[in-house]
Amino acid sequence: MAVDNNGQAEQQVPENYEDLLEDYSHFAPPAADEVLQGVVLGITGKDVIIDFGYKSEGIVPIEQFQNPSGDLTVRSGDVVDVMIEHGERPEGYVLLSHTRAARLRVWDNLDRAFQEQLIVSGRVLGRVKGGLAVDVGTKAFMPGSQADPRPIHNLDALIGQDIPVKIIKLNRRRGNVVV
Repeated sequence: MAVDNNGQAEQQVPENYEDLLEDYSHFAPPAADEVLQGVVLGITGKDVIIDFGYKSEGIVPIEQFQNPSGDLTVRSGDVVDVMIEHGERPEGYVLLSHTRAARLRVWDNLDRAFQEQLIVSGRVLGRVKGGLAVDVGTKAFMPGSQADPRPIHNLDALIGQDIPVKIIKLNRRRGNVVV
């Protein structure tokens, strides 16, 4: 209790409830579809242990951090994106997914590039009916008519090349991207 200028006791008014909640929000568990940043603490034979700012560490299957040849793509101290995974929790750990977080981050980046009409880099994967399949973090479709300002008869010549593309259609719910 505080005392005013007249020596009268004055009751302190607590901050509003929203401010109080905000002060303690870091104690609340993260939302299910929230991308979190974590620091790699250690690597075991099967898992990668991650500190993601929660009361216990998280664990990600090591396969999510291996390239196609089986080499690890992270080291202790690296900062990585993760999401809480539902399923059986290993003893004392929270099960996390790096793959889901990376996929969600890709869609966020594609959405931003679409909204701001940005040019992104895409790798031509191959030919599909009516055009090309292009990797822009996820598989996208490029109509053959959009491949070059001049009509191109041999679309196969573009396979394996990195090309600048602009997203012209994006439907996140259906997983559909047109460049």
